[in-house]
Formats: sequence, structure tokens, C-alpha cells
Amino acid sequence: MTQEEKDKVTKESVEYAKQHGMTAETKEVVGKMVMDMLAKRDKDDEEARLAVMRKTAAVDDDPVRAGSGMNSLIYKRSANPQILEMQQKADELYLLSQITKQSPSKTRLWGEFRGCQSELSKAMAAGASGSGAEWIPTGFSADLIDRVRLELVVASIHDRIAMPTNPYKSPIVSSDSMGYLIPESVTEPESGTMITASDVGTRQVTFAAKKLAGRVVFSEELNEDSIIPILGMLRQNIITAMATAQERATISGDTTVPHMDSDVTGLRDARKAWTGYRKTALAAAKVDCAGVLTQANLRAIRKGLGKYGVSPSKLCWIVGVAGFNHLLALNAATNHADVFITPDKYGSGVLDRLNGEVGRIDGVPVIVTEHIREDLNATGVYDGGLIQTKTIVILANRPAFQYGDRRDVKMKTADDAQTDQTILVITQRVCFEAVPNPATEKIVGIGYNITA
Repeated sequence: MTQEEKDKVTKESVEYAKQHGMTAETKEVVGKMVMDMLAKRDKDDEEARLAVMRKTAAVDDDPVRAGSGMNSLIYKRSANPQILEMQQKADELYLLSQITKQSPSKTRLWGEFRGCQSELSKAMAAGASGSGAEWIPTGFSADLIDRVRLELVVASIHDRIAMPTNPYKSPIVSSDSMGYLIPESVTEPESGTMITASDVGTRQVTFAAKKLAGRVVFSEELNEDSIIPILGMLRQNIITAMATAQERATISGDTTVPHMDSDVTGLRDARKAWTGYRKTALAAAKVDCAGVLTQANLRAIRKGLGKYGVSPSKLCWIVGVAGFNHLLALNAATNHADVFITPDKYGSGVLDRLNGEVGRIDGVPVIVTEHIREDLNATGVYDGGLIQTKTIVILANRPAFQYGDRRDVKMKTADDAQTDQTILVITQRVCFEAVPNPATEKIVGIGYNITA
């Protein structure tokens, strides 16, 4: 390719990116894809190139293709509406092909998906012949993975790391360096006052991925026509299932036997995946609210965290619907007019708003989740007794916890000959760990015995 051709392609790519409002990241991805394709065209003669494309289009479920050529757009994050639409259609096509056990190119959705490819590839590849032929989805798109994380409310407040191995041992800095005062040095370096060295605290945290899964069963009588209308709903159900498992485990996870809640008995209950907030909270960071949540209770919970409760930007309140109503009731009291500040009061200028944030208490964000239990006893657990009408509120230090992602959402199907059904299983490998030592550090507080 001559320099003149390169300049022309670059100019056309920039113009296309501007017209479609692409982000800088997407512009870079698009430009690289275009250059890669044209470089490949120069390297291979036309006959060899077409032969490779025919072979690629004919082979189904080849994992090698996931990172090659234009097909990689399915698995890359993008803000481009055209690419997002194509990724959503790719997910539906992938679901349909797995359920019906057909090659994607043999399904009725293939034509629609190819049309979406065609429009995007024309704009991106400037007329490269057959540029979309290799776009056969072999897994879920980046859009679906992102939407699982967007669905998260509680789990979204903590950082995530990619696990290169399982288990993954991460050396974590558990305490900061300390600055010291020293006098001005007026002597030779050898005899002068040395700067005091800091002892930075570290702790090795082991991230061991747990497999979270969901299952959908289809009768063999279902055909392609009856499945197509529910593909969008099925895609959303997959997103919700994976997000729900993480949320429930993060709040009420307990790996001890028996579980702290007597009704969590199933071996495969997601709440047995890892140790969550409720189990992590130390006794010194728990406050008995005696039925009613008050401003004094809230501040006592925060005080209980000690150094982990100092910075509002590092904290987050997690409440259920009942707890949220208690917060609203605080503002109704004459002497508590400004305890719970709603977003309409602090305006859109706040840039660090969290996903699901409904207000702030003393500068600390509040999020509401359906996964806070409202059927607990007066001690904050479920024991099956007669009085199970209490709820809790949680105050978590956000940097004190991290998620480890070992593998994104995957899908497998199997036939059950005994019931003549198709079983679709969705899995994801992830874990949740405390960064400071949870046995000694007060990184999460709980207010309990609150009337639901």
C-alpha cells in the first residue's frame, strides 16, 4: 500500500468517525481494523483471499476467529450505535444457533444479521469485497458483558481486576506510607539526618474464582419460529441472572457451614460462593437500631468503621426498600430536615454519582437494592422463627473490597434424552475478596434490628 493510499484511508476513517460521533477509543479500533484489512489485501492475492473467506464462512464455532479480522468487533467494547446494534443481533443469533443446534448461517436470523454487517462493513472497509463474510458469532458480545456489569448495583461500587491465573495471589498494599518531618540538612550526607523510612503494610490476597451459573430448559417441541420472538427477553434474563448471583453473594455470602441464614441450604446457592458484607462485619462495627433508623444510628455505624469511615468518597450505604423508607422518614422529622439529601438537592454537577444512587447522607452515597433481606430477626439473621420482620442497612468501604474476573459469560447446551428437552447453561467465573485483613479491620458496618 502506498503512502498516498494510506493517507486516503486515514482521511476517510476520520471523516466517518466524526459523522458517527465515535469515541477516541472506537476511532482507534476502527482505524486499525481498516488498515489491517487493506494490509491483508496487499499481502494475499485475490484468489487466495477469497478461498480463505469461503473456508471461514463455512466453518462454525471456530474459537480462533474470535480475535481475527472484522469479527473481533463483536468482542470489543464500543460506543458506536451501529456496532452495538450488530453486537446485540450477534448475541441473538448465537443464542438461536445454540438452542436449535444449527450453524448461524443456516438460521432465519442470518439474513438480518448479514444486513447489519453489510451496512457497517461498507462504511468501515470502503468497499472491500466480502468484508463481512467471516462475521459468525461464536460467543457473547462485549455489549452483553458490559450490560451484565451495568445491571450490577452493589457490585459496581468496587474495583475489578482480571485474573491471569486461578487462583491468583495478589500482593495488596494494606497500609499507606507515612510522611515525616526532618530538619534542613547542613552536614555531609554520610553524617546528616536520614529521612525516616516508611514501613508500607502489605497483605497477599488470594483470588479464587467461583463459577456462577444459570440454566434454561426448552422443550424439544420448540422450533425456530417460536424461539425468535423471545430471544431479546432471553438475552436480558441471562444478564439479570448473572448480575443477581453476584449481588446476592456480595451482600449475604457466607462460606461457613451452616450458613448464617438457616434457609440458605442448597449446595448451589450463590450465597455460598464467597464471604459477603454481612458475614465480614465485625461486632464493633454493628449497631442495634432498636426498630427505627435514626441519624444517631447512622453516624454510630460510620464511627464504628474508624479510619475506614473517614472519607465519604470511599464509602457507600446499601439499603433495601424498607431502609430507604426509613431514610425518607428522617427528613419528615422537624429536626432532621437535611439528613438524607436527594439528587435533586445536590444537582447534576456531582460527577462521582454511583449506579443506582438515590441520595447521600453526610456526603456518603446511598444505593437501593432488592437483595437486602427484609425478613430477618432482631439480631440480623434469618432463623425461621416467628418474628422475621426486620431489615438491615450496610455501610461499606469501597476500596476495601475487590472483584476478580477469571472468565466472562459463556454458554453451553445439552440434550436430555430422558425428558426430550434442550438444556441451556450460562456460566461465569468470578470472585470477591476483602483487601485489608477482614478478621481485624472494620471495613463494613451494619445497622440491624430495623423494622421492615
